[in-house]
Amino acid sequence: MKPYEQDWSDRSRDLANLFFLIGYLTLMLDHTKAGAGVYLVAECFLMPHSIRCRSWSTVAVSLVFTAASVARLLA
Repeated sequence: MKPYEQDWSDRSRDLANLFFLIGYLTLMLDHTKAGAGVYLVAECFLMPHSIRCRSWSTVAVSLVFTAASVARLLA
């Protein structure tokens, strides 16, 4: 059996998960602008994988959270 080889979209999803964790921790420490920025970076890493897999519900939710993060950064 051939082992699974990760490609760029798998690695971008892994990075997105790491950034979501960091963003959650910064939000829990009450650093809302930093947490929103980290979440925005995580969404940028998650979006290509979601589009590649045609996971349109994830794309829609990502757009909502991206808009919320941008709104928080601009507030």
